[in-house]
Amino acid sequence: YPGGIFNSGFALSWIKERVADAQPAPAGGQPYARALVKQGDKGCTENQRMRLQTQDVLALLSNNPFRTPKLFNYRAPDYWMSKINVPTFLVGAFHDEQTGGRFVESLGKLEDNDRVWLTLQNGVHVDALGPSTVTQWFEFLKLYVADEVPVLPQEIISLSGALYGQVAPGANALPVVQSRFAGYTSAAEARAVFEKDSRVRLLMDNGASDAGLGSIGATWELNADQWPISEVQPTSFYLGAGGALSTSSPSAGTAEYTSDPKARPEQTLGGTDEGAAWAGQPPYNWAPVAAGKGLGWATPALTSDVVMAGTSSFDVYLKSSAKDTDLQVTLSEIRPDGQETYVQNGWLRASHRKLSSESTVLSPDPTHLSKDAARMPAGKFTLVRIPIFPVAHAFRAGSRIRVTLQAPGGDRPRWKFATIEKGSTKNTVALGGAQASKLVLPVFAGANAKGTPLPAPTALRGEPNRAYTPASNGG
Repeated sequence: YPGGIFNSGFALSWIKERVADAQPAPAGGQPYARALVKQGDKGCTENQRMRLQTQDVLALLSNNPFRTPKLFNYRAPDYWMSKINVPTFLVGAFHDEQTGGRFVESLGKLEDNDRVWLTLQNGVHVDALGPSTVTQWFEFLKLYVADEVPVLPQEIISLSGALYGQVAPGANALPVVQSRFAGYTSAAEARAVFEKDSRVRLLMDNGASDAGLGSIGATWELNADQWPISEVQPTSFYLGAGGALSTSSPSAGTAEYTSDPKARPEQTLGGTDEGAAWAGQPPYNWAPVAAGKGLGWATPALTSDVVMAGTSSFDVYLKSSAKDTDLQVTLSEIRPDGQETYVQNGWLRASHRKLSSESTVLSPDPTHLSKDAARMPAGKFTLVRIPIFPVAHAFRAGSRIRVTLQAPGGDRPRWKFATIEKGSTKNTVALGGAQASKLVLPVFAGANAKGTPLPAPTALRGEPNRAYTPASNGG
């Protein structure tokens, strides 16, 4: 339920698969269970007697947009993260087409564990296996699980290109490199060096290497000692008339759109192969904001690089013609060549706008509790803070930062939204004055793109591209 809106795309299909897997073998269940039962495995056969005790997850979730604490609290990763006290190596992609990027919100719960290494990057579900991470991952396993000096088998190094070609059709990859510890004689000595590595690696511009457009592997990286990154500074950009986005609050005004989910395709890869998002050049259909069906705001051309790393907040004073409305915010980069690159999304059903006490200026945290649900007040503006999923991205000098607001859908490869929108709701945004709507970005102070060039329009993995078309309000 991103933002309290059911994901009727990948989430629904995944839940149905798990329900099917939970059926007793040999009539149902997973292939390995069926095979074991047919082979006469008595233990497996006995275990199947308990399979129908499994709860029907589809029935629990599909019609419940609110959190049920007794079900949710002790199953959520966020609860368990702080209890992890073993060495931990974690890799994830901000644009994972299956699970999304909100998992990053939980990583701060690992702060008391001094043996945690986090690697975060733009990209898709399979990119954790990429050449920018796989050697360090192998080192971690050898040092902390096997207690051995890491020496990557030559076969893996030699065959990695062919392997990545199978995983990501049409995508090349940077070469896999041998472990830096291959010449060491002591695992303890190698561990001592490994533990000096940065605790957080942000792999930037995955897909933009010389290996080709959409190739697997990052071209540069940023490092930090913790997550959330202490150097991040909340930076406000105010929504203005004519689609302006600036660091100073403008004069009062309004902008209006019709919330219509049918104005754009539901998905950017709808109807294609499930693995299409992994390709070097996925056939994305990332449609522009439809006329009158959304709003956009954009900064002037940046005079220097702006690097963001973390969760953003879209703080909008909103008036709606409906008692409730579903909102989608999209962050993107308008390039000097007139192309536009997707950066990240956020969603919220407006009735879920009540925030928990853990909310911050950068990270609004809706409670999603039924007791906190509230209709939109008729004829009045009210503050709605929409969390934008975490991401690390470098907006280059000469580019423009853009944010759009519209009905859910059209930005994700495999997600769909069971939205309440029917195409008739009128939403109005207050601009400037006492009700100044704004975008708050987590700007990484002192960071820049290290002189690396702006990637080609379709290079970045997991980030669709389109020709920039202004929204009806000008942004």
